[in-house]
Amino acid sequence: MSRRSQRIRFHSAQTTPFPDWEAKTLGNVVAFKNGKAHENCISESGEFVVVNSKFISTEGNVKKYSDYELEPLKKHDIVMVMSDVPKGKALAKCFYIESDGKYTLNQRICSLTAQKKINSQYLYYAITETNIFSALIVEYLKLILGKRKF
Repeated sequence: MSRRSQRIRFHSAQTTPFPDWEAKTLGNVVAFKNGKAHENCISESGEFVVVNSKFISTEGNVKKYSDYELEPLKKHDIVMVMSDVPKGKALAKCFYIESDGKYTLNQRICSLTAQKKINSQYLYYAITETNIFSALIVEYLKLILGKRKF
């Protein structure tokens, strides 16, 4: 069987094949940003929601607030838990940011900002719906941060 016959091809509603796509690594399609410590500026009724592992693992239901936006998040950012001490159950869980000027990124959480040509919501679903993909992303992000040596 030829290699070409094994390729998956998608078609539009009019059965016109979509153009060929180019395979890229995650690092080529997103900008990575790490959060900052907010422990000293948590307040009961702050202006900004602190995006931490509890916020992400509860799909935004458990919130802490801050009066300071130390690491701003923007609409369409994808945030992911990088380190979940002590249990690790939230590791690699993600949350999709749907508005500007509302969230600030806590330490041990990263944000992935898709390039303009990349559909960030599709990327979010690709990451969250594939557990293996999430584990690979965590390993990749550890390499970026220099936390793992070979």
